[in-house]
Amino acid sequence: MNHGRYAVGDEADALLRSLVEIAAEETRASLPGIQGLVLGGSLARGEGTVWPGFGGPVALSDVDLAAVVDDRARAARELPAVRAGIARRLAARGLAGGFDLGVYAPDDLARQGPRPGTLEYRRSGRVLLGPEGLTAGFPALTEKDVPPEEALVLLENRGAELLLAWPGPHEGTAGPEESRHALAAMYAGMKTVLDGAFALVVQSGSCPASGKARQAALESWTTVEGRSETLRAVLPDFFEDVRFWGAMKLAPDPASIALRLEVPDAADVVALGRRAWREGARAWLGCYRIVAARQFGVPVTTRLEHLAFHAAHRARPRRRLRRWLEAARDHAALDRAGRARWALRPLRERAGLALAGAPEHELAACVALLVGAWADPADGPDFRAAMKRLFPGECPARLDWDRCRRAAVLLWDTLESGGARTAWDAPAPVGER
Repeated sequence: MNHGRYAVGDEADALLRSLVEIAAEETRASLPGIQGLVLGGSLARGEGTVWPGFGGPVALSDVDLAAVVDDRARAARELPAVRAGIARRLAARGLAGGFDLGVYAPDDLARQGPRPGTLEYRRSGRVLLGPEGLTAGFPALTEKDVPPEEALVLLENRGAELLLAWPGPHEGTAGPEESRHALAAMYAGMKTVLDGAFALVVQSGSCPASGKARQAALESWTTVEGRSETLRAVLPDFFEDVRFWGAMKLAPDPASIALRLEVPDAADVVALGRRAWREGARAWLGCYRIVAARQFGVPVTTRLEHLAFHAAHRARPRRRLRRWLEAARDHAALDRAGRARWALRPLRERAGLALAGAPEHELAACVALLVGAWADPADGPDFRAAMKRLFPGECPARLDWDRCRRAAVLLWDTLESGGARTAWDAPAPVGER
């Protein structure tokens, strides 16, 4: 097993090391026909995050593993139970972040698309099991090979993860479970700021390998005429935000975070989580405006509804139909297995949606409008109309914000991860708890 550092601090590194070892060993023992295992994400880069304050130490970073197996179909059948079981045991050992486990046949690695994650696995992936050269099986991409649209996809997924981490409407004291959820919300807000900066530079053909390199690339990005003015107009303090949260990701300081978020007590993790989430939502909205406006060639002042509708309808007609057929087939299989977390629209209602856009793009547009409605309530978009018009799933019986948030998160998880992210920890709407 490759035992490089997982975090800057020694105590944080020790906790993350133990979690990675547990995840790797349980995956090796539970997944049939495993040939190799690669760690990706911030842990592979040595940039893991551990909360040291009240309720800690708690690992906030995700544990992202890619398993190479000799029989992908067989491993895929076992995957949901394996992934859920490992996630529960990691949570009991101090993991508040997510656990993701993907399975690949050996030939699948070379067929991975030109995405930031593919590039990152090849150059930063850490081999935990199997030959040291395993990551060379991923495509030999350059940063310029990643298409600009991936910046929008990155933000869309981050928006869904932000909604998943919604901390709820109330501040105050909480028990251990509520505290851990609040820390996850704080980390989601932090990560959203940093991923927003990453999306800005990805759209311009850069895909830096580390957090510090991404900050430097953002500063270089603004040297192009007009970009600095646009960024200041939309997010006036974004450079300061990125520098602060970049430092806090590597070495969280509860007192500094509390001071920044104007929380009197650094031990009040519920307030910290809620306010950091709010900061992340506002940063997400600004970055989405910039990236979507550049993607579709419209002014950055374009209303969010119009940007989201552009994004929902961006696929070509043939792809729209193909993706709806694929999504319906995959959803039906998940439903038969009891893993579909939210239902698709009834069959009679799908034709109009299929003609208008791909399901993942329509869902992402709803996510954007939900984040926008929360981040800017005074001038927010009408997310209810968008849910009726664009949402690929069955609309909730009541279209209040929290129920729509939950529906969007559960359908996103079903379509993107086969129900793995919310299989055992999806919070219900506030009024139903």
